[in-house]
Amino acid sequence: MFKNLSISKRLIAAFSLNVVMLLVVAVVAVTKMSTMDANTQLIVSDLNHKILEFHNLKDRAAHVAVILRDIVMSADASQIDARLAKIDELREANNKGIAGMATMFYTEKGKALYRSLTEANVVYSKELDTIRTLVRSGDFAQAKAELMGPMQKAQVAYFSPLDDLMGVGKAVSAKEAADANAAYTSARLWLMLTLLASVVLSVIAGLAIVRSVTRPVKAAAEGATALARGDLTYRVRVDSTDEIGRMATSLDTAIDQLSRLVRNIQSASGAIDNAAREIAQGNTDLSQRTEEQAASLEQTAASMEELTSTVRQNVEHAMQARRLSQEASGVADAGAQSVRAVIETMQAMASASARMSDMISAIEGIAFQTNILALNAAVEAARAGEQGRGFAVVAGEVRTLAQRSAGTAKDIRELIAASIQQVQDGTSRVEVAGQTMDRIVVSVRRVNELIAEIAAASDEQARGIEQVNQAVTQMDQVTQQNAALVEEAAAAAEHMRQQAADLVSETSKFRVDADVGLSRVATLPEPRRETPAGAGALIAQRAAA
Repeated sequence: MFKNLSISKRLIAAFSLNVVMLLVVAVVAVTKMSTMDANTQLIVSDLNHKILEFHNLKDRAAHVAVILRDIVMSADASQIDARLAKIDELREANNKGIAGMATMFYTEKGKALYRSLTEANVVYSKELDTIRTLVRSGDFAQAKAELMGPMQKAQVAYFSPLDDLMGVGKAVSAKEAADANAAYTSARLWLMLTLLASVVLSVIAGLAIVRSVTRPVKAAAEGATALARGDLTYRVRVDSTDEIGRMATSLDTAIDQLSRLVRNIQSASGAIDNAAREIAQGNTDLSQRTEEQAASLEQTAASMEELTSTVRQNVEHAMQARRLSQEASGVADAGAQSVRAVIETMQAMASASARMSDMISAIEGIAFQTNILALNAAVEAARAGEQGRGFAVVAGEVRTLAQRSAGTAKDIRELIAASIQQVQDGTSRVEVAGQTMDRIVVSVRRVNELIAEIAAASDEQARGIEQVNQAVTQMDQVTQQNAALVEEAAAAAEHMRQQAADLVSETSKFRVDADVGLSRVATLPEPRRETPAGAGALIAQRAAA
C-alpha cells in the first residue's frame, strides 16, 4: 500500500491522520462543552436570577409587614411619615420587580403563576392603601384589625404564587443541572472513544510506515555491507519507487560503475608501470644534459661577475668626476656672485661721487655768493669812512676765505671727476669680468650635465649588466633545480611504478563479473628501454612550470 509512496507523503499522511483525529476530538469536545455551557448559563443567568428576584419580593413584602406592625403597635405619630415613606419605597420596588418579570416566563405554568402574582399584588396593594388611610386618620385600632385580618390574607395570597414560582425554578434548575451532568458524562465518553480511535489508527499507520521504510533500508544496508567487503556482484532487491527504492537503484548503478572502474584500473595499472619505466630512463638522460648545462652557466656567471665589477668602477669614476664638476660649478657661481657684488659696489661708488660733485657745486655757489657779499660789505665800509674800517677788515677776511673755499672746491671737483672716471673704467672692466664668469659658469654647468649623463649611462649600463648577471644566476639556479627535479621525477616514476603494482594487488581483492582486467594486465607488452621523446617533453614542461 505504501511502498510506491514517497517517505514525505507517508509522513504527511500519518500526520494528516493525527490532525484529523485531533480535529474530531476537538469538534466533539466543543459540541459537548457548548451544551454544558448552555445548561450552565440557563441555571446561572436565568433560573438563579429569577429565584433571587422572587426572594427579594418576599423579603420586601415581609419588611412592609414588619413596618406596619410597628406603626399600629407603637402608635407613635412622629415616626409615621418616615415609616410610610419606607413602605412606599418597598412597594414601588416590588411593583417594578413584578413588572420586570413580564418577559421572564416561557411556559404556560409560569405565565399562569405570574398572572396570579399580579392579581394578588393588586389586592395586596389595596389592603395596604386601606391601612395607610387608617393610620393617617389615627384609627390605629381599625388599622390593627385590618392588618390582622384582610391584610394577612392578602399577604398569604401574595406569597403563594411566589413560593410556587420558586419551586418551579428550583425544579427546572435541578433538571438543567442533571442535563449538564449528562452532557459532561457524554462528552467524556466521546472524548475517550475518539482518543482511543486516534491512538489505534496512529499506531496502525506508524507500524505500516515503519515496515515500508525499514525493509528496503535493510536491503540497501546489506548491499552497502557487500560493497564494503569488495563484492561487486551483489544487487539490491527493492521493488519500491520511493526515495529508498531510488537510493537502492542508485546503489546498484554505483556498484556497476565501480565494477567497471575496477576493471579499467586493473587494465591501466600495467600501462602505468610501463610508462613509469620509460619516464625513469628519460629522466636519467635529461639529468646528464642538465648537469652539462649547469656547468656552462656557472662559467658564464663568472664572466658576467668580472664585467659587472669593471662597469661598477667606471660608474664610480664618473660619479667622482660629477662631484668635482659640481664643486667647480659651485665655485664659478660663487665667483660670479662676487663679481656682481663688486659691480654693485662700483655703481654705488659712482652714484656717491656724483652726489659729492653736486655738493661741491653747491659749495662753489655758496663761496661765490659769500665773495659777492664781502665785496658789497667792503663797498659799504668804504662809504662809512672811519666808522666802517673795522667792518672792511672783516669783509676782506671773509672774501679771502670765500676765494680759498672756491679754490678748494675746484680742486675737489677735479679729484672727484677723476675718481668718477676711474670708477666708470673699473665698472666696465668688472662688467666684462662678470660676463666672462657667466660664460665660465655656463661652460662648467654644461660639463657637469655631460658628466651626469655619462654617469647615468654608466649606471644604467651597470644595472643592465646586473640584470643580465641576475638572469644568468637565476638560469643557473633553475638549471640546478631542474636537475634536482629530474632526480625527483625519476624517484617519483619509480614510486609510481611501485604504486601501480600495489594498485593491481589491491584491485584483485574485488569480485567482479569477469576477470577481464587481470587478463589484460597479463598480456601487456614489456617496457622499452630507450629514452622516449614524450617523457623528455613531460619533464621539460614540469621544469618550466
